[in-house]
Amino acid sequence: MIRKRLFQIGVVVIIAVSVMMLWRFLAGNNGLWKQHRIAKQVEALQHEADSLNLLLQEKKIEEQRLLTDTFYIESIARTHFGMSKEREKVYQFIDRESHLKADAP
Repeated sequence: MIRKRLFQIGVVVIIAVSVMMLWRFLAGNNGLWKQHRIAKQVEALQHEADSLNLLLQEKKIEEQRLLTDTFYIESIARTHFGMSKEREKVYQFIDRESHLKADAP
């Protein structure tokens, strides 16, 4: 009888320890659930870093063009700032449909 009772207590202790170890393995401080979340965060941050590196590369190319390419500088001055050369006639073409839409109340 005592042997049977000790065996039952031993089984309960083993099951309890196993459940606690399984819980710690799955949801503990370094459990699988937390590792999965961290892996997703790392993936998102890597994607953001790649996007920012691409943007940085584009900005460096534009900087180089602004420093060396006079035709590019001229096109920027004309399109973005409406500048023109001395004694140059500038014609501005307005799309009729968009002009009519802008005048309508």
